[in-house]
Amino acid sequence: MPTRISIEWLSGCSGCELAMLDLNRRLPPLLKNADLEIVRLPVLLDVHDYPEADVGIITGAVRGQADEDAVRAMWESCQGNILAYGTCAVFGGPHGASLLHTKEDLLADSFTHNPTTPYGFEPDLAKKMLDPLRPVDQVIPVAMTLQGCPPHLAFTIDLLRHLGLGHPMHTGQTTICHRCQRHMMPVKNQPKLQSLVELDKPSRDTCFLCQGVICMGSVTADNCYAACTKVGVPCFGCGGPSPDVILEPPRDVRFRVADLMHDLTEIPVHEITEYMKRRVKMYYAYSMASPVINVKPDSLF
Repeated sequence: MPTRISIEWLSGCSGCELAMLDLNRRLPPLLKNADLEIVRLPVLLDVHDYPEADVGIITGAVRGQADEDAVRAMWESCQGNILAYGTCAVFGGPHGASLLHTKEDLLADSFTHNPTTPYGFEPDLAKKMLDPLRPVDQVIPVAMTLQGCPPHLAFTIDLLRHLGLGHPMHTGQTTICHRCQRHMMPVKNQPKLQSLVELDKPSRDTCFLCQGVICMGSVTADNCYAACTKVGVPCFGCGGPSPDVILEPPRDVRFRVADLMHDLTEIPVHEITEYMKRRVKMYYAYSMASPVINVKPDSLF
């Protein structure tokens, strides 16, 4: 009998579901070879209830009461064997930045005082928004996680083979820097701390930190094969924190980045940490809702 997989989509952007569908013609033979059967997948199958399954895969974060109800229904229908898939499910995702605001302010800015929604009232569904937003493991126990925004196709294939055949997973063991092809080397002339768009002549081959640009690659799990840095964009942490950040609570990610950047450029550590603090939503948003980050001694919020 094949291993039955049930998939649920909570508050998110659908990127994780589309990543699964990106398997395209490879998906049917992969499911067949791994002896898997998908019994629920909202983006593809017209199944509205929660059929019994051996594994439940949940994407998205728990933002509303409907999300919490869905999570508990998945838990019951999958005998508690739940996998959190994607950074939203594992760490809360970019909407975790809402923790820096009150629920009342969020509703007012989105509806009451928003010129694009000129209704003058807050919809009942919006009022059911949970405060605060939570990753899946803050509602139910999670047996396994696969972070990423979305996880790279290769890791999704790895996951399906693991679920069906018991093959080992090869994900989240290294940082973005491990796969980044840029050269990390000390610089003689101290660069100015600035954003990528402010650089006069950005280098295609040099580490962003060496150029005075904040890059989260050294503290972010590699579940994307360093996709951004390879095309000239600094990592902003969408893959979630790397294992060492998770396992060492006293060390906050901004100090890790600042220490490394200081060693390469001699820019003062306090200048770097203050720069990141002022731009907290840029560098922390994807994991801000998780206790892995927000209960650290040096937490910003």
